[in-house]
Amino acid sequence: MLPPARAPEHAGYALRRDAGSLWHWHRRLIELRRGHASIRRGKAQVLKTNAGPELLALWRETDGDTTLTLLNGSADTLNELTVTLPEAPSVFPPRWLLGDGPRPKLEGVVLEAGSLTPYEIRVLVFE
Repeated sequence: MLPPARAPEHAGYALRRDAGSLWHWHRRLIELRRGHASIRRGKAQVLKTNAGPELLALWRETDGDTTLTLLNGSADTLNELTVTLPEAPSVFPPRWLLGDGPRPKLEGVVLEAGSLTPYEIRVLVFE
């Protein structure tokens, strides 16, 4: 007979208690999606970066909600990252929704995003 699903030995219970677990990570991503129209239904535009294919930068906007998702797809830390935005944002500076880092700087339409550790994901919102 299997133990009850809420028993402390149950793997799901242990994941919920661990704030750094994959379960909590997915809950955070679901909260971000629910809270931002641009992530739910904004058309994604891949932006040019100085890191080449190692960095994926997605610009999404809809209904006045604009986000920039940065994904380091390499096993190396990417330093001094820049992203060319499609236009100068009307609101600056953005705030970090996911991850953290120094306050980004803007030179025209080029955003200086700092560094990303291996496989790190960050999301900025311009509001």
